[in-house]
Amino acid sequence: MTDLENTLNESSRYYQEQEKVLASRLALLPKGAITEKSIAGALYYYLRYRLGGRVVDEYIGKTVPGELLAKLEERAKLSVELRNVRSALRLLRKKPQPVTDLTEAVSALLKEFTRAGLWESGIAIVGSWCFLLYQRYLPLERYPLRTQDIDILVPVPYRGTRHDLPALLKQLGFVQMFNPDGSTYFTGNLLRIDFLSPKKGRQDASAAAHRELRITAQLLRYTDILLVGSRLLSVARGVRVRLPSPPAFLLHKLLISTRWQRSDKREKDLRQATAVAAYVMQNPQELQELKSIWKDFAPGWRKSTRQALLRARALLPLASGLIDHLQTVLD
Repeated sequence: MTDLENTLNESSRYYQEQEKVLASRLALLPKGAITEKSIAGALYYYLRYRLGGRVVDEYIGKTVPGELLAKLEERAKLSVELRNVRSALRLLRKKPQPVTDLTEAVSALLKEFTRAGLWESGIAIVGSWCFLLYQRYLPLERYPLRTQDIDILVPVPYRGTRHDLPALLKQLGFVQMFNPDGSTYFTGNLLRIDFLSPKKGRQDASAAAHRELRITAQLLRYTDILLVGSRLLSVARGVRVRLPSPPAFLLHKLLISTRWQRSDKREKDLRQATAVAAYVMQNPQELQELKSIWKDFAPGWRKSTRQALLRARALLPLASGLIDHLQTVLD
């Protein structure tokens, strides 16, 4: 199966999973609209909804509970998102190519995080959206990629200012959800936003609460590499984003590509690493930073990275010269 086919399959699986999650959540939320009736000069409130072929007015009381209003508001947002997801699934079935342009939603996210000063707090976008931003703003070879997941890395400890991230993301059209481990993610605008933090040493926990941001992040090994030398990039007037340095991104992608949990994403990891390597190897400053980060790699990490280079060479024969050069630099 080609990487493009994998990308399409990932998109389909993502939307199918989102459809299930949204439908399950909607089944638990009240439906209908608030109506009011004046009786003997007093106002009484009802929840009006359709049940089978008839309209039901369910009495609420003389006031409308705030919790009910919040659930109805959540239902309205999730209903719109479910329609969007089903529309994306229909398009994917019709066309064998990525069909969703998420630039507007992502741009709004970057703008709000800039306004809140979150990038200065050390928070960074990692993963495939980092690579997409590299392609847009750095002289990288183009590689077709579409992803619905935005991974946002939060340093540990977080030393930035306090922010209510759920409230901020709610304003942008996102709804807060929870993974089985209790970590926070947000869905909306045909996107999923996950928050990650580095997992170090022998930590048994799989999630960590960031009370200053009112979120709980997934703990993942090796993500601390991405914080070394991370950089602020200007993407528009007054809009910035923090990204890992290309050398850190390159080494991290090679390292995680060897993990069995990412076997289905291995080709994508290695292609992204190779594309970034072509840029790093032509830039003396980036090359120097690559050597500096590599110098601090543990022996086990170095062994895994070299295994990844062997796999990349077999997978990408046209890039064998570049991979050999990179291997020489690391040796």
